[in-house]
Amino acid sequence: MANNPLEIKILASLDQQLSTDEIKQQLLQISKKLDINVGVDMDVLNKVVKQVEKIQKQIAKNQPSVLNVDQEKKNAQAILNTVEAVKAKIKKDSTNTGTFKY
Repeated sequence: MANNPLEIKILASLDQQLSTDEIKQQLLQISKKLDINVGVDMDVLNKVVKQVEKIQKQIAKNQPSVLNVDQEKKNAQAILNTVEAVKAKIKKDSTNTGTFKY
């Protein structure tokens, strides 16, 4: 200090609680000015959950028909085989006798 007679020495301390309170107050004022609402609207969330449940039920309702495609193919093939057997029998009977029996 002796070299510069205009030099001033300032001693200060920081009150952490006071600073924290001041920052919180300023953030509160800023949030009020910004008019921002951050949160979850439970009504909207419940509607979304109900829509998802409805979609899941529809999928579950339609799923067995998708899973049974192979079984339906087997059933159709069995019917086709029966029809082909009947056609062959009719053709054989009508060729031998001129009439057919079924």
